[in-house]
Amino acid sequence: MNFAINNDIYEWLISLQLIKPTHYVQRLSSGKVMLDDFLSNQFINGTMFSKILQKLLDSNPKAVNKSFSNDTSFDTLYSTASPSSKLYNWNLVCENLKKINLTIEKDVKDLIVAGDTDMINEVLRDIYEKSKKINVKFVCYNITY
Repeated sequence: MNFAINNDIYEWLISLQLIKPTHYVQRLSSGKVMLDDFLSNQFINGTMFSKILQKLLDSNPKAVNKSFSNDTSFDTLYSTASPSSKLYNWNLVCENLKKINLTIEKDVKDLIVAGDTDMINEVLRDIYEKSKKINVKFVCYNITY
């Protein structure tokens, strides 16, 4: 199953060096980018989300909700797309999303694990929007002091 993301998010992921612009993609007239099977699977099974979160948490440690430990434990994620692997991965991703004050409801997580790409895109959009706020606060903090 191929997965499409908005072009602005695609460019953001390139800037984070999580996606190489050389990956095979198809630009759609809707402004979305259709990813290849390998990259699509990384979004669907949650492994790309772990990479995004790790990058955000590493680059902006002050943005982490202090009530959570710094241990992200993404080393145990599965790269397969089996239902049990996706459930395990998404449980871990959802726990770590709380560190940046994003909460995924159980019914939304269930839809994601079932393969609902619209829900996956919504979570991706939420992380993208949150990262822009984190970066703005982080930059403002550095400029102000």
